[in-house]
Amino acid sequence: GVLLPEQYMPISERSNQCVELTRWALEELCESYGVLRRRGVEFEWLSCYIPRRALEREDFAREVLALLEARGMPPGALCLETAGDAFAGLTQQAEAAVASLRGQGVRFLLRDFGAPYMSVGALDEWPADAVLLDASVGGGLLAEGRRLALAEALMSLSREQGFEMVADGVENRRIAEALYANGCAYMTGAFAGRWVRERSIRA
Repeated sequence: GVLLPEQYMPISERSNQCVELTRWALEELCESYGVLRRRGVEFEWLSCYIPRRALEREDFAREVLALLEARGMPPGALCLETAGDAFAGLTQQAEAAVASLRGQGVRFLLRDFGAPYMSVGALDEWPADAVLLDASVGGGLLAEGRRLALAEALMSLSREQGFEMVADGVENRRIAEALYANGCAYMTGAFAGRWVRERSIRA
């Protein structure tokens, strides 16, 4: 059967297997960019998950930029997703790679923002351009008391830091409208639509 990334990536990240998977994923993403553009599909960017082990590889930034140039994909059309702890204690080499890619227009998105296990203490130091709001944040906007206050505070913090917000796990219209009212215009989840194969996407 089909294995989704959340099923195999945690295992692959224990070894260098994740590096090869990341390279393959980036190549497939660039190919999809060309296919979708030729079909006239309009979109702002495509995203790809980058594990820390791949991010810290020597020449990571150079390889990514070379691939984009070879496939005719502008850096601004690529968004690299990272886990919440990926930026903590990065090597100088990895920090330089992130800075180089962002300098060329590549976006970085911080995943699971607002999840119970994720600390926001060093948010101002993380070199990210966008955050993927945990599903609990959207649900919290429909709650009361402390949970509502926390959800609103997390979204306010995101806006103040200048992060573009993408909501994860949006299940219904009420949550979508609450998120939109708080400045989040992008979402994933059942309400946004199920994932589809590239061949099914048309303008």
